[in-house]
Amino acid sequence: ETSVDENNHLVPKRGHHYLEMLDLSHNNLSTICSNVFDGLYNLIELRLMHNSIHLIDNNFLRSFLQIKTINFAHNAIEYVPKLSSRTLEV
Repeated sequence: ETSVDENNHLVPKRGHHYLEMLDLSHNNLSTICSNVFDGLYNLIELRLMHNSIHLIDNNFLRSFLQIKTINFAHNAIEYVPKLSSRTLEV
């Protein structure tokens, strides 16, 4: 089953697509690629603390339609791209 969002994109109605919070802290992640979170349309909070993230793709937020909070605390980020989102607060 699918529905259509405010941008006329098809959005599946089941599975991980309803996930609202994802905690990937303490996972030794090093890079955040643009398509790694594809399909997490309803994610509101993303926790990425205590990893080894040093690179963030400029377009990694494109999949998030509801994201409000992303926590990158305690990483090795060298450059923070312009994180463009209408919903991002923190």
